[in-house]
Amino acid sequence: MKLKINAIAIAIALGLAFSAGATAQSMSKAEYQSGKDGVAADYKSAKAACALLSGSGRDGNRGKIKRRTCEAEAKGKEDVAKAELEARHSPSSQNRDAVNVARAKADYSVAKERCEAADHVKLACLEEAKAAESRAMAEASAPAKEVSTSKP
Repeated sequence: MKLKINAIAIAIALGLAFSAGATAQSMSKAEYQSGKDGVAADYKSAKAACALLSGSGRDGNRGKIKRRTCEAEAKGKEDVAKAELEARHSPSSQNRDAVNVARAKADYSVAKERCEAADHVKLACLEEAKAAESRAMAEASAPAKEVSTSKP
């Protein structure tokens, strides 16, 4: 069962790696639709793999937390992949910034779910995750602000 989850995770990672290596040229409508379908299929398979992490009665809340963390990772990867696809379909600085924002939000949602497992340091963990998200969001929007302020 664990081998099946690892195989699915590796397949998703390879798919995202190859899809991220595409050139910055705009895509045809068929390629764009195919990319959207691929992202949706990857998300479905990742979410199905997360269902296997429901845990047993002995795991208690840990099994649920692992499953929710896995689902947050899957959703984050889907959002980032959609943003990357959009950036390849219509290359622009706004779409490149959207990719960075999607990554920051995905990282935060995963960190937030992982903080649920940190019982006695949960508040500190959440504060640190929120601070990391704020920094990443500021970095994602910083290049756009510098360009807009440099114009006379």
